[in-house]
Amino acid sequence: MIKVSTVIKKNNDLSIPEFHDYWLNEHADIAMGTPSWFKYMRKYVQSHTLHALHPDQKPAYDGVAHFWVDSVDSFQEWSRLPELNVVAADTKKLVEQDKLIRLFTNEVEKYSTPNWEQKSKIKRISFIKKSKNISVKEFHDHWSNYHSQLVINRPWWKHCNRYVQNHIQYDAYPPGESPLGYNGFAEIWFDSLEEFNQWQAGHLDDEAVIADEKNLVDKVDTFFTYEVRKQL
Repeated sequence: MIKVSTVIKKNNDLSIPEFHDYWLNEHADIAMGTPSWFKYMRKYVQSHTLHALHPDQKPAYDGVAHFWVDSVDSFQEWSRLPELNVVAADTKKLVEQDKLIRLFTNEVEKYSTPNWEQKSKIKRISFIKKSKNISVKEFHDHWSNYHSQLVINRPWWKHCNRYVQNHIQYDAYPPGESPLGYNGFAEIWFDSLEEFNQWQAGHLDDEAVIADEKNLVDKVDTFFTYEVRKQL
């Protein structure tokens, strides 16, 4: 399966509460009510930005809609159906269309606790641009096979519940490069802000991990969300 993540900036005509309420309770029902939805969509999750956890700086995005589909081709086939016109019209009410980003990725779970779904209240999303000093292949190989093992074996890693890497599928894009040049994104789940703070303190104090990230990553856009699982 392919994971399709649509990265959202809200329509400026909506307040933050209005945006989250409409997306969760109205827009989702419109999309899931189309006749072809369950033919193409295998899973649907909304990640709503926790704006209260960004008091000093406006978060990069207001949310991410995640869809799991059989393939890139099946998603594109679904998106061309005439019945999707009603969804597209409603989307214009909800988001800034010219700032919408769609990422096609291969999702790889690297770590999880047995009860992560029940415990997790916060999910940190980090969109990643690789270092200019390494190739695309080197980035994905190192991130997947070395960096993930480095971090999950640190003592401070016990403060998170789940860790997923999302690797960009470049063949989904005609130019071969994803929007804004992202190479992937990481998702990490936590019980609470307190658990995140303990995780972050250990992370920032870990010289080996920080050094590896400096060699691997050029830029990271990070924000906090809560997850709503609309279709499992």
